[in-house]
Amino acid sequence: MASCLQIEGLTKSFGDLVLFENLSFGIDEGERIGLIAPNGTGKTTLLNIIAGKEGYDSGRIVFRRDLRVGYLPQEPRFPSGLTVLEVCLASDNPVLKLISDYEKAVLRNDMPAMEMLISRMDSERAWDYDSKIKQILSQLKITDFDQQVDQLSGGQLKRVALANVLITEPELLILDEPTNH
Repeated sequence: MASCLQIEGLTKSFGDLVLFENLSFGIDEGERIGLIAPNGTGKTTLLNIIAGKEGYDSGRIVFRRDLRVGYLPQEPRFPSGLTVLEVCLASDNPVLKLISDYEKAVLRNDMPAMEMLISRMDSERAWDYDSKIKQILSQLKITDFDQQVDQLSGGQLKRVALANVLITEPELLILDEPTNH
């Protein structure tokens, strides 16, 4: 099996507290790995490091070239006032950004921008994403796409965050405390 992630000699400390030292492991395609350890031992820190959200002291992290990584944080946070659909469009994914720009142009009734964006959406096959987003949300039992995320329960918010990750079709999915809420 081909390796999609290799960690070599990873060390992370906070001042005098060494969280982990010389940590090495690999993850092959198709593998499912779980981290089980007591609270406060660095599981979330390790996942944040792998996801590129936090730095480390030494070692190497090597991803397979062009690997799409998705990360569901333990406590997802989104800007206040966004709807479920807007959260799902908030991504670094270029196609999702294109859809978001189109949605904004529609709200502004900006016909020249809409025409230009329609052409780009056709060439990127972005129309599939809109139905894909709604399908994933529906499968996760989220059906009110216009509801503000501020009004969601913890479990609903976690499912919206999961949908946001799944939409990008990650090849490596990192889930931090996926069963919280």
